[in-house]
Amino acid sequence: MIRGGGKSSFSTLPIFKNNIFRPLLKLDSEDINSYFVSNPNIKFFDDESNLSAKFLRNRIRKDISPALISEGLDLKKMVSNFHEEEYLDFESRSKAEIIKIDSSIFPLLTKSKLKEIIDFHLSILGMHPINRNLLLDIFSKLEKPDLVNFENAECYFWKSSNSSFYIISKKSAVLKKYSHSGNILFWNKKEFVLSERESVASFQAGMKVYINTVHKEVSELFRERLIPTVIRNFIPIIMEDNKVRKILFELFDPNIKSIVSDK
Repeated sequence: MIRGGGKSSFSTLPIFKNNIFRPLLKLDSEDINSYFVSNPNIKFFDDESNLSAKFLRNRIRKDISPALISEGLDLKKMVSNFHEEEYLDFESRSKAEIIKIDSSIFPLLTKSKLKEIIDFHLSILGMHPINRNLLLDIFSKLEKPDLVNFENAECYFWKSSNSSFYIISKKSAVLKKYSHSGNILFWNKKEFVLSERESVASFQAGMKVYINTVHKEVSELFRERLIPTVIRNFIPIIMEDNKVRKILFELFDPNIKSIVSDK
């Protein structure tokens, strides 16, 4: 306002846009500070320039903001008035089928904040808010931490002890069986070209693949790569001469390298 800016001048980084989630924007500074107090081993840095009266931003924080707050200014309401649905990027929402939340955020969350975070992501998926009983079940598992493996009518909630937290729409393409036409395999809106000797199969208990001079259980590879349980039976497995030749993890997540048998 001092600089004569309009509405756009009040906009800040959106919480979710271009598939990037900034969870700390959902937390109050008091929540974050109390977490650091209870976890003194965590190192953080405070920019020393934030204390200098040389900068306009600091003079506003120190002298002007307290006076406005004493007159009844509600900072949270003001922020929401200038953002509203900007927090939700509609293009991202229309395309999303799976949400993955970095688990490092969970130790900072109370039950109410956890609900706010989950409900926010459910809204991106076009789904309804989580109910109280399911919230309490998830919260109790995250506290320990235990395996989270729940579902409601619209989606699955999954997290292993050291993985990200997944919300998977029951309409997601990863929960549909692969198909193929000729030598082209189709799954999760992606394609893979099969060689003449290759066929495709779904995961079955006892499957093994030969890598690093040993036969390794395919189920163990799923666990090591933190693949959500509900997705494992849908990931295409390429066979050759009745042996596992490839596990196409990249068709699920481009950041997870597919496994190729040594022989």
